[in-house]
Amino acid sequence: MIVYGYRSRLQEKARDLFENYHIELLAWKKCKFEIISDSEGYKKVCGTDVIDELIYIKKTLDEMNECLYEYYDEYIYLKDETYMVFDMGEYCINEDRWWIYEYEIKEYLEVVDGKLKECDKMVIKLENDLNVSAGIAIALLRL
Repeated sequence: MIVYGYRSRLQEKARDLFENYHIELLAWKKCKFEIISDSEGYKKVCGTDVIDELIYIKKTLDEMNECLYEYYDEYIYLKDETYMVFDMGEYCINEDRWWIYEYEIKEYLEVVDGKLKECDKMVIKLENDLNVSAGIAIALLRL
């Protein structure tokens, strides 16, 4: 359990991820992976340079999910509502918020998981294309 007022490394990483949450999320949604040929004709998956960052974000979001707790929202527009939140202790986002809602974490996680799966599909497609090409080359050698 995270004690209020305590600055943990996870809280710092959460602040960094969610400081510009909507801009970052939009950027990740626009991220594309594609198969391209380099100057020598070798094919590769373009865009895989962001995989390490996506894995880091996914790990952080998973850790945040493990630290959620129930929060009663006292604001008028959300009166009498209870939410699961990640407490950021003394760190804040947007200069006035010391928590992150569970739905925000899940939304971010869905985008990151989707991008990791998209990249996996592109790598599998490339490997299948290379296997077919190799099979054709071997068959042609036998002629």
